[in-house]
Amino acid sequence: MRDEVRVLFNGSPITERMANLERKMVEEAKSLDEGVLLTKDIAELCDYFEQKYKMNVPRLKESDIKVDYGEVNVHIRDLFSSSGSHVLVDGTAITFFIPFEGEAILLLCRPRYHSGDLPSGKVLDNELALIYSARVLDKRMVDEAFDRDLRAVRRHLEQLQASADQHSSSLRSHALSIIEQRPPGCTAIVISRKVSGIPFGDEQTRRKPIS
Repeated sequence: MRDEVRVLFNGSPITERMANLERKMVEEAKSLDEGVLLTKDIAELCDYFEQKYKMNVPRLKESDIKVDYGEVNVHIRDLFSSSGSHVLVDGTAITFFIPFEGEAILLLCRPRYHSGDLPSGKVLDNELALIYSARVLDKRMVDEAFDRDLRAVRRHLEQLQASADQHSSSLRSHALSIIEQRPPGCTAIVISRKVSGIPFGDEQTRRKPIS
């Protein structure tokens, strides 16, 4: 993935990734040892599953964008060829490196809804590279293309974030429903730490078997 220019937001559907993560969460939640159910707070368990199986949509660090210029070979149509073939000539490339925090793979996932043209770029570990090359580059046209592509990236990330928020809510709700199906011999005794001042994890805040 590092050295390949790809169409962004055009891979596997985000809904497929959400379903896979939720399936794994359900499998783990259902396999919880009874001892864990007896000694862990419900909110703590829900937090654990939400954090482990949520999606971290990339957050662009636009204030740290860097630009690199370089020489490349570009394809142009061979005017002397009757077959319409192309030849390689010297050209220039401008690359915008956009740092981000989050899961790089999500830049390739397809949102629920597409809106407008999809930009292309290289997805690195913690940077998105948008590359523009030509035999002769016009700076104004490059700036316009970059602004257009950056808006498209933002728009699609917003759509992915909406799905990620829905996914987190579903994870928590699903985990809670599974956890609450605890063994009949258990009951939850939860005392608010803010009210009681009891440290989190104290015996009085844990679920205990009914004697």
